[in-house]
Amino acid sequence: MMRLGVKIPVKRRHGRIFAYGCRDLTEKEFHLGGSLGSEVMKALIGGGFISLHENSRIITVIKPIKDWIEV
Repeated sequence: MMRLGVKIPVKRRHGRIFAYGCRDLTEKEFHLGGSLGSEVMKALIGGGFISLHENSRIITVIKPIKDWIEV
């Protein structure tokens, strides 16, 4: 994960869970929640793979995520 630019959170911040499957109530699908999920999202944004829409939960995939994983 670190070679992909994901900073592994070593300490719990404010009691936040490290990683869990979080069910999205809108999409009825699971995504990676917790500190690890947040850091993966930051790495994807930093690498130019996704972008966030302001004041929204919508993301735009700019480059194939597969390319990020295969780095």
